[in-house]
Amino acid sequence: MVVVGVLATGAGALASGQPMLRVPARGAANKRSAQRDVHKLITLVVLPSGATLTRHDPAADGALSEPAFQAATSALVDLHRFYRVAGEQPSAVLAWFQGHVPHGSTQSISGSGSGPGYSFSALEYSFRATSSALVSRDISVSVAAARGGGTAIRIDAQDIWLLPRPRSERVPAGVQLIDVTVQRSNPTSTTSLTVTDAATVRRIVSLVNALPPAQPGAFSCPADLGPSVTLSFRATPAASPLAVAVADGTGCGGVSFTLHGRSEPGLSGGYGLVSQLEKLLAFSG
Repeated sequence: MVVVGVLATGAGALASGQPMLRVPARGAANKRSAQRDVHKLITLVVLPSGATLTRHDPAADGALSEPAFQAATSALVDLHRFYRVAGEQPSAVLAWFQGHVPHGSTQSISGSGSGPGYSFSALEYSFRATSSALVSRDISVSVAAARGGGTAIRIDAQDIWLLPRPRSERVPAGVQLIDVTVQRSNPTSTTSLTVTDAATVRRIVSLVNALPPAQPGAFSCPADLGPSVTLSFRATPAASPLAVAVADGTGCGGVSFTLHGRSEPGLSGGYGLVSQLEKLLAFSG
């Protein structure tokens, strides 16, 4: 399936949210909140006159077999329904939905898709995240020609729930020194230093342990070419790192984290972390 989408609210990037991520137990409650919420969202769609609920995709050649818009994340809950409208062209049904925005939402994306022998059009409406458990709440509407005439409709209510940071994802006790590598891209240069002052070591450990988890969803990144900073937390100079954090000082600000050589879920807040490290360690970005 080929999907062409137009972001109505400006440039954005779709974060994967690490699809194979181990979900912390505390995330189960957030997932349940999303599962309850999508059942409420789907009732807010105003259907055109004559729309009939069907059990299976009524579109020709399976045009609506998949959601038109979907984030690649395990933290997504999707509830979908199919409808058929006899005697109406897809363009007329699409115009209906454009004129009947679900209550409490704004249109965020419009697009079209195609495949062998079929095409469809789609709209997405976004709702405010009313719960701290949810990252985003959306409804997508897709329309295509139905088998035997008329229009096929697919409605998807989609919530992305908040991924908590695992309690185990922390710089462990026993860190006595931190190797710091600062890599700059404009112009290209590298600075390396080792932090041994106990108070400074504790402060950096605290900053990393306080970082929030990275979340899936659409987001915009400001243009910033800050440095990348690698922090290797060690018990002794010769020992393997207990943990390694790599902070992206650009506008996106992702942070990768490795614990005892094992990759952990991604973190966010890299831009702020790099800014704090610049002041604390007196290096320039």
